[in-house]
Amino acid sequence: MDREQLAARIGSRYVRNSMFVGTGLVALIFLLISEGKPEALLDLLKDWPAQAFICVVIGPLIGHFAGAWAGKKILLHRWNAWLVSPLLGFACVWATTFVFSLVAYFDEGIHGSYPEEAARDYILRPMLSVTIFGGLFILITGLVMAGFFERARRRHLSARP
Repeated sequence: MDREQLAARIGSRYVRNSMFVGTGLVALIFLLISEGKPEALLDLLKDWPAQAFICVVIGPLIGHFAGAWAGKKILLHRWNAWLVSPLLGFACVWATTFVFSLVAYFDEGIHGSYPEEAARDYILRPMLSVTIFGGLFILITGLVMAGFFERARRRHLSARP
């Protein structure tokens, strides 16, 4: 495996797994809000299958492609992992939230009498909520990822030609 493939593979794994951890944390928070009843989570998955698919499949897929790009930039082109990783974390979460919100917007919001309010309610508010309530977690996860990228640079790529 050449250096570029290795860097893309490492970056993809780190960011994709971070997206899975974030999804698991959201599920845990939802369980706590619903008094620990797993049926509530299963009902959520059953009632909104498109959004569940976006959270479980599309979000990590976004993380996969963004991570492959970041792996090359950080590990091969020596971009600053401590800056790129948190920014990439926010970009992946925002992209997933935007896709998630579009489903609700087209499903419910656009049929209302005030489409501009629907855009605010179904797209802007979720993006703002994710940024405010998830921002600290995204930042921490991004910094942990940066540490992993730094370790991977020393461990896998420093001695290679």
